[in-house]
Amino acid sequence: MAETPDLFTAWRETLQKWEKETNAALSSITRDEGVSRAMTQSLSVMARLQAKQAEVMEKGLAQANLPSRADFRALNERLDGIERQLAKLSDMVKGLAKTEGVAVVSPGVPKPARTRRPPSAAKKPQEGSSK
Repeated sequence: MAETPDLFTAWRETLQKWEKETNAALSSITRDEGVSRAMTQSLSVMARLQAKQAEVMEKGLAQANLPSRADFRALNERLDGIERQLAKLSDMVKGLAKTEGVAVVSPGVPKPARTRRPPSAAKKPQEGSSK
């Protein structure tokens, strides 16, 4: 009985051959000084366009009275500072409590509110219903 051809091996070999040929073609193209110059120019144009887009977006958000990315960054930095200060204060309070011999009770994790009735209460018929 003849062996069945391994499709994955054939696919892998074809893909490797295509990759080598593509790499060779692109390497020969990128060696050209003109192509390299054109790529550099296009990248600088794209960078300027992105900067202009960010500027226009910032102005649009300011006109719409909405916070910008920079506003969120500044807010995040302020919150980080506040959290650091709170952590320091908490450590100081714990240290003082320890030196004074007072027990510090840390708050527990709050339990979620029960918004559903247990199954036994749900099965009971309500009073005054016509069923």
